Amino acid sequence: MRRPAIALLVAGAFALALVAAPGAGAQPTPDGNETVVGAEIGDDASDRTVETVAAVLETRLDLAGIDGHVATTRVDGTQFVAVVTDADRESVRELLRDQGRVEIVARFPVETNGSTGYREETLLTTDDFETVGSAQAGRGSIQPHVPVTLGASAARNYSQALQEYGFTDEGIGTCPPDADQNPDEATGHCLYTVDDGEVLYAASMGRQLARAMRNGEFVANPSFIMTTSNLSAAERLSVTLRSGAYPVSLSVGDLPTAVESAALASAENASADRDGTADASGGTGSTAEATTDESADGTAGPTTEAVSETGAFGPGFTPLAALVAVLASCGPLLTRLR
Repeated sequence: MRRPAIALLVAGAFALALVAAPGAGAQPTPDGNETVVGAEIGDDASDRTVETVAAVLETRLDLAGIDGHVATTRVDGTQFVAVVTDADRESVRELLRDQGRVEIVARFPVETNGSTGYREETLLTTDDFETVGSAQAGRGSIQPHVPVTLGASAARNYSQALQEYGFTDEGIGTCPPDADQNPDEATGHCLYTVDDGEVLYAASMGRQLARAMRNGEFVANPSFIMTTSNLSAAERLSVTLRSGAYPVSLSVGDLPTAVESAALASAENASADRDGTADASGGTGSTAEATTDESADGTAGPTTEAVSETGAFGPGFTPLAALVAVLASCGPLLTRLR
């Protein structure tokens, strides 16, 4: 009888020790291994602009699956935004560099005084997209792409312009396959997907989409796919469209020491606040969740600060306390078993 009882006590104590240890999935708090990446917002940036920059960046980090604490600070009259993270620095810098001004630009031939020239018109911008899906890998003859839906007004204007410029008739399938390599010299009717002035992809009008525009089906259901040359570009496009554009261009580079120190201190304070909140709650067995910051204009953006997992067996009862209690209770039982 003694051996099973002793084995049971040992097994219980061991299980509680495992529970008391930090969870394997817990996100780390700032521990000195993080790096600080950021950018200059400007000297005359308003509070509204700074809040919007932070909200857009937080959303981009969240969509890209990057853990990080976003902080803004002013040093010598200049406003900065910084990210404390243990992720790849260049990945974060890419999110900062991309202002997020996505456009669909139409390039098409025009006849002037008997000669053929080319004209370019911006038909869609970031704000015209009502819904944006996740990046999809290419399959078969279909390139990597992002499914999107336009707002009603944007859909009408887009369809009307493409019909007026000949894309749905003589322009079907006339964009050269290498048009994105030299977009200023391309012939035919081309639709460019442009991100901050960079042509990500050049496409021809397809017959099915052209037919839908001519008969009005597209305006009734303005969904289509934005094609890219590779999956990485599609992922970048999806994140940019879903997060929106920065209100100003950011100057990405090395940060002043004062900015880095302020960002690290902000991350430490945020971690301490979360720990304090978890302790004060009395423990509910739940994971501390990232909160949602709300900007001055009511636009909410999820924070991507590191969080620590907490757990307990009841109000004011932590796993470590439970372990001590169990071990203490083992004494009398072991005495009886001798």
